Formats: sequence, structure tokens, C-alpha cells
Amino acid sequence: MHPSEYPDIYIWSKPRFGALSVLFGLAGYFLFSMFRRSLTHFNNYLTYVMLGVLIMMEILLRVVPTFIPTELLLYVPKSIRTTVITRQGYIREGMLSAGTNRLLYHFNPQQRIDFYPHVHIDELGYRNSVHNITQADIVLLGDSLTLAFSSDEDLADLFRHSGFSALNLGMFGYSPQHYRDAYQELVIKRGIKHNYVLVFMFVGNDFAEAYRYEQVARVGGDYRAYLPQFAEVEAAYEGLSVVMNLARGVPGYLRSKLFTSKARTIKLPYKSIKTTDLWPPPQITEQSTEWRHVADSLDEIAILSRSHGAVPVALMFPSPAVLYSKYDESLKKYDQAYQIIVSRLSRHLAQNGVLFVDLNEYLSQEMDRHFIYAAESDCHFNTLGVHRTFEVVQAYLKSLASQ
Repeated sequence: MHPSEYPDIYIWSKPRFGALSVLFGLAGYFLFSMFRRSLTHFNNYLTYVMLGVLIMMEILLRVVPTFIPTELLLYVPKSIRTTVITRQGYIREGMLSAGTNRLLYHFNPQQRIDFYPHVHIDELGYRNSVHNITQADIVLLGDSLTLAFSSDEDLADLFRHSGFSALNLGMFGYSPQHYRDAYQELVIKRGIKHNYVLVFMFVGNDFAEAYRYEQVARVGGDYRAYLPQFAEVEAAYEGLSVVMNLARGVPGYLRSKLFTSKARTIKLPYKSIKTTDLWPPPQITEQSTEWRHVADSLDEIAILSRSHGAVPVALMFPSPAVLYSKYDESLKKYDQAYQIIVSRLSRHLAQNGVLFVDLNEYLSQEMDRHFIYAAESDCHFNTLGVHRTFEVVQAYLKSLASQ
């Protein structure tokens, strides 16, 4: 009835116990109703009503699939999922191209993204407002936080405004292995001279993404299998109705809404916000598979960069669960998990001569004064958050140059 020292067990067991209790209760009721004529008639009537409702739901969801919650899109056939993604302005498969590595992907060259008109995609398929970059003082690697769709300017733009040349290779959904692949294919192999390579890690999903990358690579899959929104539904489920497919994801959806992503109010010094998605840091050890995938990728980037005369710097973005922990006592465990990861990662990188920057303290100070996320239930930074990150990174690089 109460969380143990292993919260994942509690999160999974409580809703399952509740579901089993309801199931046994229904079984007992139907067994009892077999001996009551009035209840049998009621059950028949209820069955007809439920069938009618299910048929109406099926028709509605096929005609207007945008009613399907985003979290359940992974369970519907790909054709319906694509329709929803298109109507809601999300990234579609046709907007992406594969790299030389089948798991490496990027936007189509010069791709225009209607939902983000302020974002300029270069000939390589990445967010850069300049083209044909042959040398760069700074190369940026990362995922959607480095891509920074929700900001008017990205980090590369801000470096350019300060007189440095920069190449942004950040892309949504990237794992640490993608950071390595993009760096090797688009910087090292193309002979782009650079002084620094900045690897922006996100504690909220980099370890999970690293695990998925290896799972897909092991079976010979490509980026479409890696990205959940583009993955094919199993053939056994392709012919099922939309309602039946959605039913497969309902238990996880309810668990997320009621437990893991339950809405909570965070009282910041200047306003209160309501958030659901916190992207908590994982509880992993240095012996775990996810850890090895991340550490090995960073080590490979470090070897590549130093062999080409560049200085590797790894930087860690905290997740909302970490930044909000100072305002919500129940989130303290996430801050502790984050500190453990930072400590282990910085120690590992130091052994390989890689510089490490924890951005938590600086972003936490900014959160005391201004809201730096694009939305209340978001982990991506708005323009102010990107500017604050740039100021910290710029100051750090200046200190390195003066040494």
C-alpha cells in the first residue's frame, strides 16, 4: 500500500492490483447474475449498448483520428498515425532522410518546417542559418534540446553573433550513439576543422535512447524502427480495429496519467505551474548496459576529437524533475539520482581527459527568476533558456582559452 525503496515496483503493482480486483469483482458479479433473471436481461441490454458505443467510437476515431491521445498513437496502424502527425504539425517521415549509417537521420536538405518558420535547415539537414560550413570554431552535438525548435535562436546562432563559427548537429530523438555517428560522418570524414566539440547530454532520456539504439542496431533496423512514431505496428495488430488497438495501450496510458506522469503543481518564486512530464533521471549503475552504451559513445567522440586537434567538452542538461526538486520535497529523490549520475560521469570522463560541465546549478538559478521552459509540461527551453545556456557555455570556453 505504500512505496518501498524501489518505487518502480510500487508504480507497476498498485494499478495492476487495482485492475485485478476489478476483474475479479466483475467475474463474481457475472457469475451471480447467471442465477438472477433480471440481472441477465440487464446484462444483455448493457452488452448491446456497449457494442453500439464501440462502433460509434470506431467510426469517430477513423474519421477524426486527432482525438487519439498522443501517448496512444504508437498502438494504431501507421496510416492513421501519419494522418494525426500531419494534422498536428509534428515531424513526418517524409521530412527526414537517412544518413550513410542507416540509424543516422536528419531533415531533408533545405527543409521548410511550417510549424517552426523561424528554424532554418541547411544543406546537411540540420539547424544552421549559414550554409556550406567548411570550418567551425565550435561543433555542437545533442538531441532536441540542442536543436531548440522552441527558441528563436539556437546556440550556434548565438556563438555566431559573438564572432565564432559554429556547426549545430543537434537533432530530435538522437542518442549518444547518434552524436558519435553525426560527428564522425559530418565533421571528421568531411575534414571540417574545428577547435571544440560540445556534447550536450540530457539526463532525462539519453540513457534510454542509447539502449534503444543498440536494440534496433542489433536486429539490423534503421531510424524508422528507432523512432517510435515511425515504427510499424506488428502484423498481428494491423488488421484490428482502432478501438481494439488503443485498448492495448490504455493500461500504460492510465498508469502514466495516474502515477508516473500525474499532474502536480510546482510553486516557483514568481508563479505556480502545473506539469505532468518531468523526465526523471534513471536509477542506473556503472555496470548497467545503458551506462556502458553512453560511456563508450562519449569515449569514441573524445578519441576522434583529440586525434583531429579539437577539445571535447561534455555538458549535462538536468531534467524538469531535477530543476523542480528545490520547490517540491517529493522530487528530492530525483535530484539525488541526478547527482549520482553526474558524479559517476564526470569521474569517468576525467579519466579519459574529457572536460565536463554540469548545467544544473546555473539553470536552477535562472529558474528562480524566470521560467525557461517552452511550456509547463516540457523539457525544451524557450529563447531565454537557450540564451542562459549560451552565457554559461561561453564563459566556460573563455576560461579555457585563458588558461
